[in-house]
Amino acid sequence: MYKKLTYLATLVLVLALASNASAITHTWTGLGDGSSWGDSDNWDGDGTDSAPYVPSLPAGGEDGDTVMINYYSANDVNVVIDGYAAVCRRAYATNCTWTIKNGGSLTVAQKARLDTSGGGTNGTFNLYDGSIVIPELAVADEGGSCTLNLLHANAVVTCTGTASDQGLWVADDTVSVGHVQLNAGMIRTTILGNRGTATMDIAGGTLVLDGEVTALSFATAHGGDADWFLVFDYNDVTITTTITAACYLVARDPSPANDVNYMAADVVLSWTPGWFAADSNGHDVYLGIVWGDVNDANTASDPNVYMGRQDANSYDTNDYDPCGLEYNTTYYWRIDEVNQNDGNSPWKGDVWKFTVEPPWQVLTVKAEPNVVDINTIEPNVGQHNYYQDSIVDVNAATFVKCPDTYLFQYWEGPVADSNLPYTTITMDVDRTITAVFDPNRVCGDKCHPILQGDLNRDCEINFEDFVLYSAQWFVLHSPEVRP
Repeated sequence: MYKKLTYLATLVLVLALASNASAITHTWTGLGDGSSWGDSDNWDGDGTDSAPYVPSLPAGGEDGDTVMINYYSANDVNVVIDGYAAVCRRAYATNCTWTIKNGGSLTVAQKARLDTSGGGTNGTFNLYDGSIVIPELAVADEGGSCTLNLLHANAVVTCTGTASDQGLWVADDTVSVGHVQLNAGMIRTTILGNRGTATMDIAGGTLVLDGEVTALSFATAHGGDADWFLVFDYNDVTITTTITAACYLVARDPSPANDVNYMAADVVLSWTPGWFAADSNGHDVYLGIVWGDVNDANTASDPNVYMGRQDANSYDTNDYDPCGLEYNTTYYWRIDEVNQNDGNSPWKGDVWKFTVEPPWQVLTVKAEPNVVDINTIEPNVGQHNYYQDSIVDVNAATFVKCPDTYLFQYWEGPVADSNLPYTTITMDVDRTITAVFDPNRVCGDKCHPILQGDLNRDCEINFEDFVLYSAQWFVLHSPEVRP
């Protein structure tokens, strides 16, 4: 057997649980024939017709011992099964508040609809110390709206049907709204389904489903409270999943997150407290460099591991070492939640870890000659911080600053290859490197364009250009030589 924890959040519908005080109440006694819902002697009613049963079925309806309580009526009615066993083949209700208590039970041979109507009606089923056994149960159907409440440790709903349309359906069609409030007791169903708007809140009760289930999209724990979650416990022997609500007893949401590297040496630890942690002196803090020491520690342990009991859900590691934590060191920490008024305290937390960043090393980058505004060196001229043992890429490209073009020549310093403009350097200690350039004036470059009349392209117009021009003119304009 193993547990799967799933954290779900969904909208919770808050529905009234109380019956309408003006509604007619019919209480099952079974003093008549003990089985017929239409026999008024089986009921102790406060209305003129003490049996909450509509004898005439609607056209196309079912015959036999189908219970039609207030069926399609706008009036409210209360049905109470108090300490007795009621049995029927089918049960349909409209605007009905059901109550089963004091060991009472309802056994339905085929199916029941707790609120079914043409729309706009409301039903409530309150199950206290009692039970329901049924193949197929629809909390809401045909546009109805209904809440099923389990309110006692001995409240049990068992849905036994195995067909695809049986089991427990919170909303049985697209226009119905159903809610199940599982505050106590147990619901055991082969199938849990929804075809409309369904919600379920599991607070103190237990839901048992066939097969392995890892999530319920329409279910919340304890009204959606962020400190509670649903626990999915699959049993591979019975092939069932038990779903309960649990609160966070232990500290959670560590900051820094578990197994994070490169943390600052003065990091502040923080966490989300457990549900029952006291506001004052509610957290025992453990911190050390050996996992076993931190995991096994208690309040009587070496003070180098036990940091004390405190109010706040954060811890400044400067209290552990005012000089800061050790670089390149992994630390383990644990938070136990404490409440002196609870006999289950303390609640031992998980052991988390983080690794402190390596020390910083300084890379100083220079250029020779030191030309102002040079911008083709990466990283640029100046000082840069890198973690110890980092491998840093460096690059130096040709730089133009008129009247010169600076051509890269080589690196000075412990780079991997000093003759390549693009290379690397290992920052095991502070390092200094210099990119050496050759100032060069190349005719035709950005700073020295070719002028009109500069025939020999030396960026000067002089006698040599005149000679070339004269020679070319003579060739183009000399008389044609005739034989």
